[in-house]
Amino acid sequence: MSYELPEIYIVISQTGTLFSRALKVATRHPYNYVSISLDRELNAMYSFARRNIYCPWIAGFIEENPDEGMFKIKTQTRCQVYKLPLTPKQYEQLLLALDPFLKNPEQYRYNFLGLPFIWMGIPLNRRYHFVCSEFVAHLLMQVNIIRESHSGRMMRPYDFSMIEDVELIYEGYLREYTNDQEEYVVF
Repeated sequence: MSYELPEIYIVISQTGTLFSRALKVATRHPYNYVSISLDRELNAMYSFARRNIYCPWIAGFIEENPDEGMFKIKTQTRCQVYKLPLTPKQYEQLLLALDPFLKNPEQYRYNFLGLPFIWMGIPLNRRYHFVCSEFVAHLLMQVNIIRESHSGRMMRPYDFSMIEDVELIYEGYLREYTNDQEEYVVF
């Protein structure tokens, strides 16, 4: 009897909004937004971003999927999808770490003040405030995938592609990502 480990999915993307294009220029990397999903279909992805698709200043913890919100409008969103296996205990710990965000999403805000500090390499820890990469790093620190240190707060979206045991399973348009295939295709 074979037993499969639970997996999570890290989605690194570039929507093409004015804000994301500015981040792309500042970071010089093609992808500057990161989400985490517990299912390979990406039915629910979690991150920190705008809550109102027309106003970037109304931002905080969000639940999203490829067919709604900003991704529905920005049909040319390019992405990389990574698979990361966890132990059952790590998966349980991740669910526990995600729970406060799901129960009290309005309590969490986007860390606009922290963005320039991250870019300068200076950690700025603000309670209930995260940027997308801080949030995903926070969850992965709770399950010991990323070491508990200031470096977790300093991670940028593209850093998640270098985590040990992470596997690129798709690169292309987020809208074309599908799990109806037997195997993923990496372009």
